[in-house]
Amino acid sequence: MSNAKSVFDLTRDERQELAVAMMQRGVERLALAKKNFEQLYPAAPPEMIKAAVFHVYVDGTDAAVLWLAEMERFLRDPSRTLHSGVTWDLIGHLYSWHMLEALMPAGKPGLLSMLDEISEFAKTGDYEAIPGAIEQIKEMLNGDEDPPVI
Repeated sequence: MSNAKSVFDLTRDERQELAVAMMQRGVERLALAKKNFEQLYPAAPPEMIKAAVFHVYVDGTDAAVLWLAEMERFLRDPSRTLHSGVTWDLIGHLYSWHMLEALMPAGKPGLLSMLDEISEFAKTGDYEAIPGAIEQIKEMLNGDEDPPVI
């Protein structure tokens, strides 16, 4: 399999083979993920890298497997509805990864820009916006933002 091929271009069997290989990896996947994230996002602070590894390769992976297992259980026994907690857990990790993926390339310069925005709020007297903006930065740095309520 060529790395140049998009995952969308792979056959179902190729995608399944990759998913099984991912699930068979041991804890060494964490160090490899950390190294690869650091290489891809050199501006990202260590806290973001740590959160990315967690949401993608620790709890995120487990949440994806739980969701797939829940889907299969429903097919085997339709009286077992798809548990919303399992779905929500996966959505939470996917959303956190989505936020981290958007923020990690900016790294420190992007965060400085956000802080400049907070300074502008202070200069223009928009004091009510400041606490929310600060909290948003804290949550993004932790990679623990909740998905939007729909």
